[in-house]
Amino acid sequence: SEYYEEETDEKAWFILRLFEASLNVTCRMRLNITEAQVRLDQISYMDVVRIAAIASGAVSFVGFCLKVLTVPEITGNDSGPELLKKMEAMGITFKGKPCDKNIAQVILNVAKIFDCGDALESIHFLENADPNILGNEYSKLSRVLTIVKKICQPDEWKEGAAIIFDSMAVSVLSGDQSSDAFNTDFLAPVGRRGAGVGYAQTMLTAMKFKKWFMDDIMTQAASGASTGLTLEGLMKLKSKCASMRNFWAHFSKIPSSEEEPSLQGNTQDKFDQFKVDNFPSVQDQHAADFMFKVCTNQFYKDFHELSARGERFADIFQIGCECDGNEGSLLSSWIEFRGKLTTAPISLQKPQVDFQSAFDDQADSDHVEKLYKQVIAMRKAHVTFTEMDFAATDAWKVGGKASRLLQRSKFQRSKGVPGKENSLILLKAEFFPNKAFFVNPDAHKGPAVLTDALKEAAKWSLKSRLA
Repeated sequence: SEYYEEETDEKAWFILRLFEASLNVTCRMRLNITEAQVRLDQISYMDVVRIAAIASGAVSFVGFCLKVLTVPEITGNDSGPELLKKMEAMGITFKGKPCDKNIAQVILNVAKIFDCGDALESIHFLENADPNILGNEYSKLSRVLTIVKKICQPDEWKEGAAIIFDSMAVSVLSGDQSSDAFNTDFLAPVGRRGAGVGYAQTMLTAMKFKKWFMDDIMTQAASGASTGLTLEGLMKLKSKCASMRNFWAHFSKIPSSEEEPSLQGNTQDKFDQFKVDNFPSVQDQHAADFMFKVCTNQFYKDFHELSARGERFADIFQIGCECDGNEGSLLSSWIEFRGKLTTAPISLQKPQVDFQSAFDDQADSDHVEKLYKQVIAMRKAHVTFTEMDFAATDAWKVGGKASRLLQRSKFQRSKGVPGKENSLILLKAEFFPNKAFFVNPDAHKGPAVLTDALKEAAKWSLKSRLA
């Protein structure tokens, strides 16, 4: 008694306080217990708590799956029937009932997707946002993982699951959606075409669009096809918008009581400041504005329709495509963004491009580097920048430097064989046989003398062009 009252042992102190509160604690003491038995006792205790509907100590169905996978005899590489036999032999139950084949299949899917990395962090992020959003039913998780495996490639399973659960958590934290809205039919309804497209598939389509959009503009920036975009700025944008959890962590704020809670309102201010501080290029800022709309689900209806149609992004978002007529839609916003890139000025500074870190795949980075050098070589071959003092007094006079540069550019762009099939015919007085034109070195600076021969030449030129 004195030992406990002195509170020298924290665990003994807690046991004494529980005893004083008349709360019974079941304790088991075994000799040489195995690791497997420890895991099974944990699963059994959590199931008892779950049946009793006591919040403390109970975990969601995802936690149950992860706990089952900690048993040494269960590796996650078994088939469904093999896993089911092992769980029956060990006495593993869920809600007091033996596990069926559906639960076994979900556990195997969890083993492939939530073993580590972003997907595991995302499920913890979602449960911290609302522990009851997935609940103790396996139907939600089963349908979501089925959608992920159906739409994404195996190397995208973890990323796809992380995107869905991050988006659910951010929607709840920002106030865009309540946790009750994420029922099974809303997440992954069963049906044909558009009727079977739910939140999970829509978020996967948004994920694929973000990757396609960022790869497209980063390729343009790295290759020099769009001089207004910078690879350095786009890489910063990509790092902040790669996942919804990262986006929320960097740009969320505590809303005031007067503001209506929303994802856009909670992140707008910090994102605008980030855009000003990190993107000196106006075109990079336009790209950031477009990505902000994507990340804040302003194009949710558009992505829902794209999921139902199943068309390729490259077939829809093409240069020169017609607007759908809906102001603020995904297509019209993309066309507006592309239109702003055409006004990009040509940079006077040589860009320092880190091609090795431009893309995750080394082969893609090497390809873009080769393409970049080819584009630069073609520009040097076809584009000539001539220095000129536009403020000079004689720059715009007759026969001045501006007119000579214009003539030179016209001849460079003319087609056909010189003297025979030229698309450009230059009429100048010094080209006609007259002794004065050859004697006087300043004859070309004077105005052309209108003669009968010049009139005949003009008529012939017009007939030839119109024929």
